[in-house]
Amino acid sequence: MNKNEYVKMFSLENKHFWFLAKRSFADVFINPIQDSVSKILDVGCGTGGMTQHLSKYGVVEGIDSDKRAVKYSLKRKINVRLGDANKMSGIKDKYDLVTLFDVLYHKNIPDPKKVVKNVAAIIKKGGYLLVTDSAMSCLYSSHDLHLGGVRRFSSLEMRTMLEQSGFQVIRISYIYFSIFPLVFLRRVVLDKFVAKGSDVEEVSPAINILLLFLLRIEAIILKWFDFPWGSSIIALAKKK
Repeated sequence: MNKNEYVKMFSLENKHFWFLAKRSFADVFINPIQDSVSKILDVGCGTGGMTQHLSKYGVVEGIDSDKRAVKYSLKRKINVRLGDANKMSGIKDKYDLVTLFDVLYHKNIPDPKKVVKNVAAIIKKGGYLLVTDSAMSCLYSSHDLHLGGVRRFSSLEMRTMLEQSGFQVIRISYIYFSIFPLVFLRRVVLDKFVAKGSDVEEVSPAINILLLFLLRIEAIILKWFDFPWGSSIIALAKKK
């Protein structure tokens, strides 16, 4: 990932609608299992915003393969170290919950299925894996290129990969459903005519509040309903 993206991510994670909504979506999937969770590993933790958020569920650690990401994460006073999602053999601990937040889409992950299988080895029997990632290949755009993304997943692809890696899928849903028309306009229409970078940018306070409101309503609905499309996907799976 471009170093400027880390700078932006670190400054925006605690206020930008997209990052805050992702925490709400993750909470919906974690809350039903929180009594079974005390030890958590956030793989590919980036600049640490989600890792810090997970601390309310138990003792959490984060790993990332990029020194710049680890440097920013440590500023949040959380337990983070260098570690590669492609090589998990050096991790001896077992976790109740492992998270992969927007990791598998990345060009530094040549084989997503292998990463999921590696993660399975460090999860306790009956423990959980929570995944979020980019969805719907039609949305691939300059945003993905700037963030190092090389793939986007369908619900079927994600489910199949998890099941073939030793997991039982508990729930899977698309997310960012409520703002999908805006994302489609930006990624599919405008991207063809206007040179763009990533979507990790400051937005006006009014727009940020409005989009966050819509996405938090979506998170409430997500407690009972799985969405049929969206710009991202979320899945909770249990190790067999």
